Amino acid sequence: MTQCLCGIFCLCTTGGVKRNVRITLVRHGRPEVVNRYSPFQMASGADCGSLIDEYAKSGIDRSCAPPKRLVDVAGKARAAFASSLSRAVESAHMLGLSGRLTVDPLFDEAGIPHGYLPAWRLPAALWMGISRGAWFFGFSPNCENIGTLKQRAAKAAAVLHLQALDSQSVILVGHGCINAFIWRELRLLGWRPEGFYRNRHWAANSLGRS
Repeated sequence: MTQCLCGIFCLCTTGGVKRNVRITLVRHGRPEVVNRYSPFQMASGADCGSLIDEYAKSGIDRSCAPPKRLVDVAGKARAAFASSLSRAVESAHMLGLSGRLTVDPLFDEAGIPHGYLPAWRLPAALWMGISRGAWFFGFSPNCENIGTLKQRAAKAAAVLHLQALDSQSVILVGHGCINAFIWRELRLLGWRPEGFYRNRHWAANSLGRS
């Protein structure tokens, strides 16, 4: 039998074992704010804080609908979580999860360093790439550091783990970076990923347990 993406009560290729407990981590849809800014737009270090804040407050580009198979997966989930950021909450509503949705800042995205080198001017995308890369090495002015983020991801994974054992199928609508850390923590708790981790908008990463 072919390997499933993230369906519920399926037979996966890992030995033909029937897995009836599943967690699906979803990255939100494309934020509306990206339609208003070019990644090549020049910005100073002093501008980065306002750009990050605008991104954090952005809703979803409604013209970029979720894939049908992701909507189908969301429809089978018995419990749903989302971060408190608008792009995640709106994405969850687009997936039809409103009636069973728990919104919790525990699942919010990792912050991005900003406020340094205020006079420098670089393309906005380059600022974000440099800042995120430096953050992984402990650089964290004006944002949560990576050590604290790892602790938060471990707590988030524990919440999803316990809920999945109770509900059998759980979905989280979150973000690329925090979801990756949660995915890692779930693996440490014995969850088995189905495929490689994907990070594009509306990407779904599922983990199963017998």
